[in-house]
Amino acid sequence: MLGVVDAIRAAQIETARDFNFTPYVVAGVLFVCLTIPMARFTDWVARKQGFQGGGLL
Repeated sequence: MLGVVDAIRAAQIETARDFNFTPYVVAGVLFVCLTIPMARFTDWVARKQGFQGGGLL
């Protein structure tokens, strides 16, 4: 979580410097590029360990 906050803060600083919103787009793309593979990996590990996700009722 801290990495996401740092990336967004760095993007905010760069955007304030020259009013270019590209750093926000880059931070968002990096977040998605890290989140999706980690979610897939977590699902794979859970399946390998035999976890049966029950969900909330």
